[in-house]
Amino acid sequence: MNASKEILKTWADFRYVMTSVRRFEDYLAVESAGGATWHPDGKRIAFVSNATGVYQIYTCQIEKGKTLPRTQLTDEEDRCTNPLYLSDGTLVFNRDRGGDENFQFGIIDEKGSMHWLTSVLDAKHRIVGLTNDYLYFVANLTDRARLDCYRWKIPLQENEPELIYKPERGIVYQIVPSPDESQALMVLYLGNMDQLMLILDLKSNNVSNPAERFSGNQQVRWEAIRWLDNNHILVLTDLSGDFKHPAIISTSGEFKPLDIADKLDFGVETSS
Repeated sequence: MNASKEILKTWADFRYVMTSVRRFEDYLAVESAGGATWHPDGKRIAFVSNATGVYQIYTCQIEKGKTLPRTQLTDEEDRCTNPLYLSDGTLVFNRDRGGDENFQFGIIDEKGSMHWLTSVLDAKHRIVGLTNDYLYFVANLTDRARLDCYRWKIPLQENEPELIYKPERGIVYQIVPSPDESQALMVLYLGNMDQLMLILDLKSNNVSNPAERFSGNQQVRWEAIRWLDNNHILVLTDLSGDFKHPAIISTSGEFKPLDIADKLDFGVETSS
């Protein structure tokens, strides 16, 4: 009888261990997906998934009330991320060639064919802005210690990138062009709590700091949301407060917090 109890106890322990291992493996096998981007026709999306163990680009049709199969667009040894549909229907993405985070640009046309847009493999490329006409990105092509700003006219395969700004310090991590694309608002990252808001004239390449008039030498966080017209920009900032709040700045150096900012008892960290 005691031997039977011991056998049952051992079997229970074995089942517990096997169940725990199986559950742990299932946990590790959970697929993650994200970074969705809409095709200009509004009928499909592209996204990234690690279903194969390495992040790759997928696409699928979107239809209300239905779950439709997905199609894998990339099949690379290195991770492919940040898909972005352009106005001409092509899909640009990053590939981490060699796993060294020197991201390259690839493009997938409407027929599903893939082409490489960049060839300097020891340079980093990162998208920081997009309009119907241009892709804006930063890359350390001329100086590996500095990320310069470029714009690339769409369709990308028919044009060459144009150098538009060389920062003397910091990293430009956001470029938001004005509606007429004559100016671009750039957010220059100097530190977690210190950013500059700059205006680049895309015709003369002159750069101004409209926030200097009211922010002085303060360390301020900025995020551009969108241009309201060719002279006013909706932003998030922690200027004159502990948390980020919405405000409007003008290219002439005027600053106006939105009335709603006084009613918020929380900070707004990001927006879309």
